[in-house]
Amino acid sequence: MSAPVVRAAGYIRVSTAEQALRGLSLEAQEAEIRRWAAEHHVRLENIYVDKGITARKQLHRRAAFMQMMQAVDAGQIDLILVMRLDRWFRNVYDYHKMMNEHLIPHGVNWCAVKEDYDTTTTNGRLMINLRLSIAEQECDTDADRIRDVQQNMVAKGRWPFGAAPLGYRIEEKRLVKDPQTQPQVEFFFRHMLANGSLRGALFAMNDRFGTSYEYRRAQDLSRKSVYYGVYGENQSFCPAYITLEEHQRIRSLAEKNVRVWSSPTAWPHLFSGLLICDDCHRRLNAQTIRRPSGVYTTYRCSHSTDNHGCANNRSISEKVIEEYLLNYVREDLAQYIVQMEVSRKKAAALPDNTAKIRAKQERVKTLFINNFIDLEEYKRRIQELEGQIIRRPPSEKTKDVSKLKQLLEDGALKMYPTLTREEKRAFWRGFLKELHIYRGTIQGPPIFL
Repeated sequence: MSAPVVRAAGYIRVSTAEQALRGLSLEAQEAEIRRWAAEHHVRLENIYVDKGITARKQLHRRAAFMQMMQAVDAGQIDLILVMRLDRWFRNVYDYHKMMNEHLIPHGVNWCAVKEDYDTTTTNGRLMINLRLSIAEQECDTDADRIRDVQQNMVAKGRWPFGAAPLGYRIEEKRLVKDPQTQPQVEFFFRHMLANGSLRGALFAMNDRFGTSYEYRRAQDLSRKSVYYGVYGENQSFCPAYITLEEHQRIRSLAEKNVRVWSSPTAWPHLFSGLLICDDCHRRLNAQTIRRPSGVYTTYRCSHSTDNHGCANNRSISEKVIEEYLLNYVREDLAQYIVQMEVSRKKAAALPDNTAKIRAKQERVKTLFINNFIDLEEYKRRIQELEGQIIRRPPSEKTKDVSKLKQLLEDGALKMYPTLTREEKRAFWRGFLKELHIYRGTIQGPPIFL
């Protein structure tokens, strides 16, 4: 009676860095696995390949590895072949997790075709743990080395990665604005700041320039620090598209998750993301009510209506909010502006040494670039100087009211009745930060940007 055929699966993994540095190509690993299978008369059912994946990548994020484990659980594999142990594991925890959850329960063995391990003895298992521990330490050392190199490049104003972010290109290892995509990025930020919607800005940019960027691109534009000129600890890393204050405003707007409507019967909500429950401090949700007499919008705290977790259990009409804000702009905004300007003058009297400290930091940066000091000394001096900055604490009383003054000077309220609902929403989002609501009533004056 012939011996049963052993069904084998090969597993191949290589990171981009390993292939470049050590020549551990996918083809070389596959050739070794196929050679071993032929010599030992096992049937190679499949070869699973994780390309460009580091050994420290979590197991569930290795697509080919997880497919192989599914085959193990389905009883389709008797033996797993790898070129070396570190091709599929570089830490003790993942190895034993895989053994206990998949291989041992299904009686599946494994073999490193270029190494000799004996999992049946205590000493053999000890050698595996030692080898994995050494591999884990090597991984950590490589990661530290890469991190130090990247920090060094960033400190010198050099881009440490491959592709440049949208709106930039790489010249002499530095980011400069790309004339081809610069108009797209500038348009995106202008639209986002005016209308407060990531998707809206993305759709408008795609329509204007004939591009097909996905939502992830809009998220990158709203999050990455390079767009306000900063990366890591380098405060003047590259040319900026927006200021830090504009970036913070964009992040605040993005968190409010303004919905973009495309249906011709859509009914945009004027104050989505701007109304705050004065009890639980969550943002109020909008409701559209359609009746024969017309379309109406109300706002309510969903934490109260859905979970009964908030005492703010009454809705408020959009008409009530709109009328309140229009009256405030007509009757009270001018006095608010006067109060803010007085407060700003008082704050301006405080010493501001930011420019002087930034100049000193630039001199420290020059020393580092010219190799007069090392990276650790550079970081120490930069942090020490950063701590010497006299910071003016952010306050409602020291806000810039130039937009509010322009609002009154331009006579925008006269044009307000002629605006579409989309334009009205953009109007309020241009200067209103939030308004607090409790049980159908407005609590306190509006808070401006």
